[in-house]
Amino acid sequence: MKTERIKVLQFRKEKYKGIILGDNLKEYVISLKEVPTAIINQLERGTEIEFVVPDDKKTSHVKDLKIIARVDQGNAEKPRQDSHKKNKARGYGRDEGKNIGINEKETTGNPYPKYLPKDTQEIIEKGGASEISNYHLMLNRYPLFQNNKFLFYKVDTRSREFLYNYNHDFSQLNFKDLAIRKEETIKGLGLLTENIVMEPEWRMVVGLGGASVYETSMTLHHTYGIPYIPGSFIKGTIRSWIITNCFAGQESEALKDKGFELIFGSQSKKGKVYFYDAFPQDKPTLMVDIMTPHYSNYYSKGKPPGDYDSPNPIPFITVEKTKFNFLIGIEPKENETIDQGYFQGKQVLDVVKTWIKKTLLEHGIGAKTAVGYGIMKE
Repeated sequence: MKTERIKVLQFRKEKYKGIILGDNLKEYVISLKEVPTAIINQLERGTEIEFVVPDDKKTSHVKDLKIIARVDQGNAEKPRQDSHKKNKARGYGRDEGKNIGINEKETTGNPYPKYLPKDTQEIIEKGGASEISNYHLMLNRYPLFQNNKFLFYKVDTRSREFLYNYNHDFSQLNFKDLAIRKEETIKGLGLLTENIVMEPEWRMVVGLGGASVYETSMTLHHTYGIPYIPGSFIKGTIRSWIITNCFAGQESEALKDKGFELIFGSQSKKGKVYFYDAFPQDKPTLMVDIMTPHYSNYYSKGKPPGDYDSPNPIPFITVEKTKFNFLIGIEPKENETIDQGYFQGKQVLDVVKTWIKKTLLEHGIGAKTAVGYGIMKE
């Protein structure tokens, strides 16, 4: 038997046992029946503890658990809360009794991801996953790996409890300042601008089929790590909806129209309107949704579909209850009144503003618009 002393990084309960993650990145198991409740309640991040590790390999439970020193409540409360929020997303801790952490029976070895550069691994192990504040990096460069599969979300099929829930609170970003700074920079270019603020009526996902180690993806800003809608994507969506509604779906006819060419350009001329990335106005709300293809062999292997096929639930991340600022701009001299064609008598910027609203309200933006995703409201 040997005595060990560590500081607690995380503590979680699983049925009749508790699991302590120490600052040495090792896990220790205690019996919840043997350890007094008063001690269990003190197992918070930063608490220094001492215990005896039995020589008997038949049991993994440590013995004689003692509290040596508790973390200073005044100085450490906020960092502990912040890291607790972020580490919940990594699979440790509970979320109002629902997030039960990593399932021991399915997970072996170090809880950190496998595929990281060595120096990055060492830095993260010193500070923990709570140091990753950029959601883009956290999701796409720090993925959990289990049973030869990358995971950002998993639910126990029997208990319906979360095993993983890769969420983020975006608390380190000031979204109002970001929006003001962006708008002032664009106006500083001397452009006429229009803002349209809209939010998903239900949920929205952009970039669902993008390159990713997961089965699905989401477009995230590489610098800020936030979900956003690229300006090129907005432009393409508006252009397509105008062609469908104004020119009977005939792109060749649309390219003959003067107003259409002024807005979107052609192979010989560039468009006059600038479509900027749409950023969230406040902290975005992320929600994991599930799609369940029933005939995966039919879609992937060309085999006949049948009732004997097993459904394959695939999680994907969506945004809900989040307002986005759609910003467009044009040089003042280019904002002319269109003198012929479908948009005759209207100014260029007014046409774009009108059709951005129509497109977002009627068609939506992003993936799965046919089933209600991406439809916007003012």
